[in-house]
Amino acid sequence: MKSDHIEQKNTGLGMTVLLMLILALFGRGVSYVNTAAATDISYAAWVPAALSYLGELIVCARTVLGIAGITFAMYFFGKPTALRFLAGTAGAALADYAARFGIDLATKAIAEMEFLAASWLFMQFLYEMLFVVLSCVVAGAMKAKMERTEVRRQAEKYTVNRACTVSLLLVMLSRLALELWYIVDFLLAYTNITAAETAAMVGTVLKVIVIYGGAAVLLGEWYTELLKKRYGGLQNVKNA
Repeated sequence: MKSDHIEQKNTGLGMTVLLMLILALFGRGVSYVNTAAATDISYAAWVPAALSYLGELIVCARTVLGIAGITFAMYFFGKPTALRFLAGTAGAALADYAARFGIDLATKAIAEMEFLAASWLFMQFLYEMLFVVLSCVVAGAMKAKMERTEVRRQAEKYTVNRACTVSLLLVMLSRLALELWYIVDFLLAYTNITAAETAAMVGTVLKVIVIYGGAAVLLGEWYTELLKKRYGGLQNVKNA
């Protein structure tokens, strides 16, 4: 029986990592097509813009699945399994960034800038991993609060769904802060801002809120519920 529980937990981990790898592969494909569309005048101007949004949404979805999986594992399987989910999430992210670098290298998009490109991608990987690790900390802290709370209504503030949402909102707030910092820096450096530039800045802020806020939270909620339905019955086998 214990081995069956271990197998089911490993299946949950494998499913999550596989989905993240599929998203990474799909995202690289979209990125490649986007680059081709942006340099080909036969495409309408909206095509590369739409592909850019889609590509960012896919990257966001990959991160969401990782954070949701880690949070679920912390609540239902315990810290050791959550750390395995974390390692799987890191591996999928690393594969994504490595593929991105490989494609750019093969297409000579980063000719004579290989080191700079690799450094930038590595910084992006570390930035993503910061919030992946933070999601593990948030899940552990909120789970502990839920277990210490005797009043059911108060305990509902610290459910697995809430913990996942908190971690995802932290990602959104960090990205929003970065965008606002870029905007403030731009406004301080330039005068006579055009209407098009203002619209672009507003659009960037809205994009962060929609993709990393609304879409991320909805996807996180859906995937958490999916994991609960498939593997929630194993919550009492934490040491398996």
